[in-house]
Amino acid sequence: MASVQHVVVIGCDGLGSVGFTPSNAPVLHKLMREGAWTLHARGVMPTVSSPNWASMIMGAGPEQHGVTSNDWQPDKFEIPPVAVGSGGMFPTIFGVLRQQRPKAKIACVHDWDGFGRLLETTALDVLENVKGSPAPARRAIEVIRQNKPTFLFVHFDDVDHAGHTYGWKSPEFFAAVEQIDALIGDLLAALSEAGIRNHTIVIMTADHGGKGKGHGDATMEEIEIPWVLNGPGIATGHEIKAPVNTYDLAPTIAWIFGLRPPSCWIGKPVLEAFNAIVLDRQTRAGGIQCQDSPRKFKRIIMAEKASNTIALSRNRGDTLVISGPSEFGFGLCAAVRSVFYWSCSCKALGLLCPLTKPPSPSRRPN
Repeated sequence: MASVQHVVVIGCDGLGSVGFTPSNAPVLHKLMREGAWTLHARGVMPTVSSPNWASMIMGAGPEQHGVTSNDWQPDKFEIPPVAVGSGGMFPTIFGVLRQQRPKAKIACVHDWDGFGRLLETTALDVLENVKGSPAPARRAIEVIRQNKPTFLFVHFDDVDHAGHTYGWKSPEFFAAVEQIDALIGDLLAALSEAGIRNHTIVIMTADHGGKGKGHGDATMEEIEIPWVLNGPGIATGHEIKAPVNTYDLAPTIAWIFGLRPPSCWIGKPVLEAFNAIVLDRQTRAGGIQCQDSPRKFKRIIMAEKASNTIALSRNRGDTLVISGPSEFGFGLCAAVRSVFYWSCSCKALGLLCPLTKPPSPSRRPN
Protein backbone atom coordinates (compact mmCIF):
# COMPACT_ATOMS: atom_id res chain seq x y z
CA MET A 1 0.00 0.00 0.00
CA ALA A 2 1.87 3.03 -1.30
CA SER A 3 0.34 5.55 1.12
CA VAL A 4 1.30 3.47 4.17
CA GLN A 5 4.84 4.03 5.39
CA HIS A 6 4.48 3.00 9.02
CA VAL A 7 2.70 0.35 11.09
CA VAL A 8 2.26 0.57 14.86
CA VAL A 9 0.95 -2.45 16.75
CA ILE A 10 -0.34 -1.85 20.27
CA GLY A 11 -0.51 -5.12 22.18
CA CYS A 12 -2.42 -5.00 25.47
CA ASP A 13 -1.74 -8.01 27.66
CA GLY A 14 -4.95 -9.44 29.11
CA LEU A 15 -7.24 -6.92 27.41
CA GLY A 16 -9.46 -9.50 25.78
CA SER A 17 -12.84 -8.63 24.36
CA VAL A 18 -14.30 -8.87 27.87
CA GLY A 19 -12.60 -5.54 28.52
CA PHE A 20 -14.86 -3.66 26.10
CA THR A 21 -18.20 -2.15 27.07
CA PRO A 22 -20.35 0.21 24.96
CA SER A 23 -19.30 3.22 27.02
CA ASN A 24 -15.68 2.64 28.08
CA ALA A 25 -12.32 3.17 26.33
CA PRO A 26 -13.19 6.29 24.27
CA VAL A 27 -9.93 6.28 22.33
CA LEU A 28 -10.29 2.68 21.21
CA HIS A 29 -13.95 3.15 20.35
CA LYS A 30 -13.02 6.16 18.22
CA LEU A 31 -10.45 4.01 16.40
CA MET A 32 -13.19 1.44 15.84
CA ARG A 33 -15.69 3.99 14.52
CA GLU A 34 -13.09 5.35 12.12
CA GLY A 35 -11.55 2.00 11.21
CA ALA A 36 -12.20 -1.73 10.95
CA TRP A 37 -12.62 -3.98 13.95
CA THR A 38 -13.83 -7.20 15.49
CA LEU A 39 -14.23 -8.28 19.09
CA HIS A 40 -14.43 -11.91 18.02
CA ALA A 41 -10.87 -12.60 16.93
CA ARG A 42 -9.40 -15.65 18.60
CA GLY A 43 -6.13 -16.45 20.26
CA VAL A 44 -4.57 -19.90 20.41
CA MET A 45 -4.56 -22.58 23.06
CA PRO A 46 -3.43 -22.49 25.74
CA THR A 47 -4.70 -18.99 26.49
CA VAL A 48 -1.46 -17.82 28.10
CA SER A 49 0.92 -15.10 27.02
CA SER A 50 3.93 -16.72 25.33
CA PRO A 51 2.06 -18.97 22.85
CA ASN A 52 -0.26 -16.12 21.91
CA TRP A 53 2.32 -13.34 21.53
CA ALA A 54 4.46 -15.77 19.55
CA SER A 55 1.57 -16.76 17.28
CA MET A 56 0.77 -13.10 16.70
CA ILE A 57 4.24 -12.14 15.47
CA MET A 58 5.13 -15.53 13.93
CA GLY A 59 2.08 -15.95 11.71
CA ALA A 60 1.52 -19.51 12.93
CA GLY A 61 0.29 -21.55 15.89
CA PRO A 62 2.11 -23.41 18.65
CA GLU A 63 2.04 -26.56 16.52
CA GLN A 64 4.29 -24.78 14.02
CA HIS A 65 6.47 -22.42 16.08
CA GLY A 66 6.75 -24.66 19.13
CA VAL A 67 6.05 -22.02 21.79
CA THR A 68 3.62 -24.08 23.83
CA SER A 69 3.83 -22.46 27.28
CA ASN A 70 5.29 -19.59 29.27
CA ASP A 71 8.18 -21.89 30.17
CA TRP A 72 9.41 -21.82 26.56
CA GLN A 73 12.93 -20.59 25.90
CA PRO A 74 14.88 -20.50 22.64
CA ASP A 75 17.03 -23.35 23.97
CA LYS A 76 14.35 -25.06 26.07
CA PHE A 77 11.18 -26.34 24.45
CA GLU A 78 8.88 -29.34 24.25
CA ILE A 79 8.62 -29.49 20.47
CA PRO A 80 10.96 -27.92 17.92
CA PRO A 81 9.68 -25.42 15.35
CA VAL A 82 8.83 -26.76 11.90
CA ALA A 83 11.15 -24.17 10.36
CA VAL A 84 14.02 -21.93 11.41
CA GLY A 85 14.57 -18.54 9.82
CA SER A 86 17.63 -16.40 9.36
CA GLY A 87 17.45 -15.31 12.99
CA GLY A 88 17.96 -18.87 14.23
CA MET A 89 14.33 -19.24 15.29
CA PHE A 90 10.89 -19.53 13.75
CA PRO A 91 10.57 -16.42 11.56
CA THR A 92 8.68 -13.42 12.96
CA ILE A 93 7.41 -10.32 11.19
CA PHE A 94 10.39 -8.45 12.66
CA GLY A 95 12.90 -10.74 10.97
CA VAL A 96 10.97 -10.90 7.70
CA LEU A 97 10.76 -7.11 7.51
CA ARG A 98 14.47 -6.74 8.25
CA GLN A 99 15.44 -9.34 5.66
CA GLN A 100 13.32 -7.92 2.85
CA ARG A 101 13.64 -4.23 3.73
CA PRO A 102 17.09 -3.87 5.28
CA LYS A 103 16.79 -0.10 5.73
CA ALA A 104 13.52 -0.26 7.68
CA LYS A 105 13.51 1.24 11.16
CA ILE A 106 12.15 -1.43 13.49
CA ALA A 107 11.40 -0.99 17.19
CA CYS A 108 9.73 -2.78 20.07
CA VAL A 109 9.08 -1.41 23.54
CA HIS A 110 7.61 -4.02 25.86
CA ASP A 111 6.35 -4.04 29.43
CA TRP A 112 6.46 -7.81 30.07
CA ASP A 113 10.06 -8.98 30.25
CA GLY A 114 9.20 -12.28 28.56
CA PHE A 115 8.25 -10.68 25.26
CA GLY A 116 11.76 -9.98 24.01
CA ARG A 117 12.80 -13.62 23.87
CA LEU A 118 10.11 -14.34 21.27
CA LEU A 119 11.73 -12.43 18.40
CA GLU A 120 15.00 -12.05 16.52
CA THR A 121 16.77 -9.47 18.67
CA THR A 122 19.28 -8.57 15.96
CA ALA A 123 16.48 -7.57 13.59
CA LEU A 124 15.50 -4.51 15.63
CA ASP A 125 17.01 -1.06 15.91
CA VAL A 126 15.32 -0.57 19.29
CA LEU A 127 14.32 -3.38 21.66
CA GLU A 128 13.68 -2.28 25.22
CA ASN A 129 11.93 -3.73 28.26
CA VAL A 130 10.40 -0.86 30.25
CA LYS A 131 8.26 -1.76 33.26
CA GLY A 132 4.89 -0.26 34.17
CA SER A 133 2.58 0.76 31.34
CA PRO A 134 3.07 4.56 31.53
CA ALA A 135 6.83 4.03 31.11
CA PRO A 136 6.60 1.99 27.88
CA ALA A 137 4.25 4.63 26.50
CA ARG A 138 6.73 7.41 27.28
CA ARG A 139 9.60 5.48 25.72
CA ALA A 140 7.55 4.58 22.63
CA ILE A 141 6.68 8.26 22.19
CA GLU A 142 10.40 9.09 22.30
CA VAL A 143 11.07 6.44 19.65
CA ILE A 144 8.30 7.86 17.44
CA ARG A 145 9.69 11.39 17.72
CA GLN A 146 13.32 10.40 17.23
CA ASN A 147 13.12 7.56 14.70
CA LYS A 148 9.69 7.67 13.02
CA PRO A 149 9.91 3.86 12.86
CA THR A 150 8.72 1.85 9.90
CA PHE A 151 7.36 -0.75 12.33
CA LEU A 152 6.80 -0.23 16.04
CA PHE A 153 5.39 -2.76 18.48
CA VAL A 154 4.30 -1.45 21.88
CA HIS A 155 3.39 -3.91 24.63
CA PHE A 156 1.38 -2.94 27.74
CA ASP A 157 0.99 -5.28 30.73
CA ASP A 158 -1.02 -3.50 33.43
CA VAL A 159 -4.47 -4.76 32.38
CA ASP A 160 -3.27 -8.33 32.86
CA HIS A 161 -1.89 -7.43 36.30
CA ALA A 162 -5.24 -5.94 37.30
CA GLY A 163 -7.05 -9.04 36.12
CA HIS A 164 -4.84 -11.37 38.14
CA THR A 165 -4.99 -9.17 41.24
CA TYR A 166 -8.64 -8.06 41.28
CA GLY A 167 -10.34 -10.21 38.67
CA TRP A 168 -11.32 -9.71 35.06
CA LYS A 169 -14.38 -7.41 34.78
CA SER A 170 -13.74 -5.99 38.26
CA PRO A 171 -13.84 -2.18 38.75
CA GLU A 172 -10.05 -2.18 39.09
CA PHE A 173 -9.72 -4.14 35.85
CA PHE A 174 -11.82 -1.62 33.95
CA ALA A 175 -9.84 1.23 35.54
CA ALA A 176 -6.69 -0.32 34.10
CA VAL A 177 -8.39 -0.53 30.70
CA GLU A 178 -9.12 3.21 30.91
CA GLN A 179 -5.48 3.92 31.77
CA ILE A 180 -4.26 1.99 28.75
CA ASP A 181 -6.86 3.66 26.58
CA ALA A 182 -5.50 7.08 27.60
CA LEU A 183 -1.93 5.95 26.90
CA ILE A 184 -2.99 4.81 23.43
CA GLY A 185 -4.34 8.32 22.92
CA ASP A 186 -0.90 9.68 23.85
CA LEU A 187 0.72 7.41 21.26
CA LEU A 188 -1.69 8.60 18.57
CA ALA A 189 -0.96 12.20 19.47
CA ALA A 190 2.77 11.52 19.15
CA LEU A 191 2.24 10.07 15.67
CA SER A 192 0.41 13.24 14.68
CA GLU A 193 3.07 15.49 16.20
CA ALA A 194 5.75 13.56 14.31
CA GLY A 195 3.85 14.18 11.08
CA ILE A 196 3.34 10.49 10.25
CA ARG A 197 -0.19 9.71 11.49
CA ASN A 198 -1.72 10.02 8.01
CA HIS A 199 0.78 7.45 6.72
CA THR A 200 0.46 5.03 9.64
CA ILE A 201 -1.78 2.03 10.17
CA VAL A 202 -2.39 1.45 13.87
CA ILE A 203 -3.43 -2.03 15.00
CA MET A 204 -4.59 -2.76 18.54
CA THR A 205 -4.97 -6.32 19.79
CA ALA A 206 -4.33 -8.54 22.81
CA ASP A 207 -2.91 -11.93 23.65
CA HIS A 208 -5.87 -13.22 25.68
CA GLY A 209 -8.70 -12.27 28.00
CA GLY A 210 -9.47 -13.78 31.36
CA LYS A 211 -12.06 -15.22 33.71
CA GLY A 212 -12.12 -14.74 37.44
CA LYS A 213 -8.52 -14.03 38.36
CA GLY A 214 -6.85 -16.18 35.76
CA HIS A 215 -6.56 -17.40 32.20
CA GLY A 216 -5.23 -20.43 30.42
CA ASP A 217 -8.41 -22.45 30.05
CA ALA A 218 -10.75 -22.98 27.10
CA THR A 219 -13.47 -20.38 27.56
CA MET A 220 -14.68 -17.63 25.27
CA GLU A 221 -13.85 -15.02 27.89
CA GLU A 222 -10.21 -16.10 27.67
CA ILE A 223 -9.77 -16.79 23.95
CA GLU A 224 -11.69 -13.91 22.32
CA ILE A 225 -9.55 -10.87 21.62
CA PRO A 226 -10.05 -7.49 19.92
CA TRP A 227 -8.66 -6.58 16.52
CA VAL A 228 -8.82 -2.86 15.73
CA LEU A 229 -7.24 -1.36 12.60
CA ASN A 230 -7.16 2.33 11.78
CA GLY A 231 -5.33 4.35 9.16
CA PRO A 232 -4.99 4.94 5.42
CA GLY A 233 -6.70 2.30 3.30
CA ILE A 234 -8.66 0.84 6.23
CA ALA A 235 -12.43 0.55 5.92
CA THR A 236 -14.30 3.10 8.03
CA GLY A 237 -16.67 1.92 10.74
CA HIS A 238 -16.54 -1.64 9.45
CA GLU A 239 -17.07 -4.62 11.72
CA ILE A 240 -15.02 -7.51 10.32
CA LYS A 241 -17.25 -10.52 9.78
CA ALA A 242 -14.65 -12.98 8.51
CA PRO A 243 -12.97 -15.24 11.07
CA VAL A 244 -9.80 -13.66 12.45
CA ASN A 245 -7.07 -15.51 14.30
CA THR A 246 -4.23 -13.97 16.26
CA TYR A 247 -1.70 -15.52 13.86
CA ASP A 248 -3.22 -13.44 11.05
CA LEU A 249 -1.44 -10.35 12.40
CA ALA A 250 2.00 -11.01 10.92
CA PRO A 251 0.64 -11.86 7.43
CA THR A 252 -1.54 -8.74 7.52
CA ILE A 253 1.49 -6.56 8.29
CA ALA A 254 3.48 -8.35 5.60
CA TRP A 255 0.69 -7.62 3.10
CA ILE A 256 0.65 -3.95 4.07
CA PHE A 257 4.40 -3.66 3.48
CA GLY A 258 4.38 -5.83 0.36
CA LEU A 259 6.56 -8.53 1.91
CA ARG A 260 6.75 -12.18 0.90
CA PRO A 261 5.44 -14.27 3.83
CA PRO A 262 7.46 -17.35 4.81
CA SER A 263 5.94 -20.62 3.63
CA CYS A 264 5.78 -21.85 7.23
CA TRP A 265 3.25 -19.17 8.20
CA ILE A 266 -0.33 -20.40 8.27
CA GLY A 267 -2.04 -17.06 8.92
CA LYS A 268 -3.66 -14.99 6.17
CA PRO A 269 -3.94 -11.23 5.73
CA VAL A 270 -7.27 -9.93 6.96
CA LEU A 271 -8.18 -8.29 3.66
CA GLU A 272 -11.71 -7.48 4.70
CA ALA A 273 -10.32 -4.67 6.84
CA PHE A 274 -9.06 -2.77 3.79
CA ASN A 275 -11.34 -0.57 1.74
CA ALA A 276 -8.95 -0.09 -1.17
CA ILE A 277 -7.83 -3.63 -1.82
CA VAL A 278 -9.16 -3.81 -5.36
CA LEU A 279 -8.31 -0.22 -6.23
CA ASP A 280 -4.79 0.01 -4.88
CA ARG A 281 -1.73 -2.19 -5.36
CA GLN A 282 -3.27 -4.87 -7.57
CA THR A 283 -5.53 -2.65 -9.65
CA ARG A 284 -3.45 -1.60 -12.62
CA ALA A 285 -2.19 -5.12 -13.28
CA GLY A 286 -5.74 -6.09 -14.15
CA GLY A 287 -6.42 -3.10 -16.38
CA ILE A 288 -8.92 -1.38 -14.09
CA GLN A 289 -7.78 2.16 -13.33
CA CYS A 290 -8.61 3.93 -10.09
CA GLN A 291 -10.55 6.59 -11.95
CA ASP A 292 -12.97 4.00 -13.36
CA SER A 293 -16.36 4.42 -11.75
CA PRO A 294 -17.75 1.34 -9.99
CA ARG A 295 -21.05 2.10 -11.70
CA LYS A 296 -19.52 0.97 -14.99
CA PHE A 297 -19.77 -2.62 -13.82
CA LYS A 298 -23.10 -4.44 -13.66
CA ARG A 299 -21.62 -7.63 -12.24
CA ILE A 300 -18.70 -8.65 -10.06
CA ILE A 301 -17.45 -12.22 -10.33
CA MET A 302 -14.92 -13.89 -8.04
CA ALA A 303 -12.57 -16.38 -9.71
CA GLU A 304 -9.97 -18.65 -8.16
CA LYS A 305 -6.45 -18.77 -9.56
CA ALA A 306 -3.14 -20.21 -8.39
CA SER A 307 -1.31 -17.03 -7.52
CA ASN A 308 -0.23 -14.92 -4.59
CA THR A 309 -1.65 -11.76 -6.15
CA ILE A 310 -5.08 -10.42 -6.99
CA ALA A 311 -5.90 -9.46 -10.55
CA LEU A 312 -8.78 -7.53 -12.06
CA SER A 313 -10.06 -7.78 -15.61
CA ARG A 314 -13.09 -6.90 -17.68
CA ASN A 315 -15.39 -9.49 -19.15
CA ARG A 316 -17.44 -8.06 -22.02
CA GLY A 317 -17.05 -4.55 -20.68
CA ASP A 318 -19.71 -4.56 -17.96
CA THR A 319 -18.44 -7.39 -15.75
CA LEU A 320 -15.54 -7.05 -13.33
CA VAL A 321 -13.68 -10.32 -12.74
CA ILE A 322 -11.57 -10.42 -9.57
CA SER A 323 -9.30 -13.45 -9.45
CA GLY A 324 -7.08 -14.53 -6.62
CA PRO A 325 -6.05 -17.43 -4.38
CA SER A 326 -8.90 -19.35 -2.80
CA GLU A 327 -7.86 -18.52 0.76
CA PHE A 328 -8.63 -14.86 0.05
CA GLY A 329 -12.19 -15.66 -0.91
CA PHE A 330 -14.17 -14.30 2.02
CA GLY A 331 -11.92 -11.32 2.48
CA LEU A 332 -12.09 -10.47 -1.21
CA CYS A 333 -15.86 -10.60 -1.23
CA ALA A 334 -16.08 -8.35 1.79
CA ALA A 335 -13.47 -5.99 0.43
CA VAL A 336 -15.27 -5.74 -2.90
CA ARG A 337 -18.47 -5.00 -1.05
CA SER A 338 -16.84 -2.28 1.05
CA VAL A 339 -15.28 -0.63 -2.03
CA PHE A 340 -18.16 -0.89 -4.47
CA TYR A 341 -21.32 -1.13 -2.37
CA TRP A 342 -21.32 2.47 -1.27
CA SER A 343 -21.38 3.79 -4.83
CA CYS A 344 -23.56 1.19 -6.52
CA SER A 345 -27.11 0.19 -5.83
CA CYS A 346 -27.76 -3.34 -4.65
CA LYS A 347 -29.51 -4.08 -7.93
CA ALA A 348 -26.45 -3.05 -9.94
CA LEU A 349 -24.17 -5.61 -8.31
CA GLY A 350 -24.35 -9.35 -8.79
CA LEU A 351 -21.74 -10.25 -6.20
CA LEU A 352 -21.10 -13.97 -6.22
CA CYS A 353 -19.67 -15.43 -3.06
CA PRO A 354 -17.81 -17.65 -2.30
CA LEU A 355 -15.41 -17.89 -5.21
CA THR A 356 -16.92 -19.21 -8.40
CA LYS A 357 -15.50 -19.76 -11.84
CA PRO A 358 -16.26 -17.03 -14.37
CA PRO A 359 -19.25 -18.09 -16.44
CA SER A 360 -18.80 -18.94 -20.09
CA PRO A 361 -20.00 -16.28 -22.58
CA SER A 362 -23.15 -18.30 -23.21
CA ARG A 363 -24.02 -18.61 -19.51
CA ARG A 364 -23.59 -15.24 -17.88
CA PRO A 365 -25.42 -14.62 -14.59
CA ASN A 366 -28.47 -12.38 -14.56
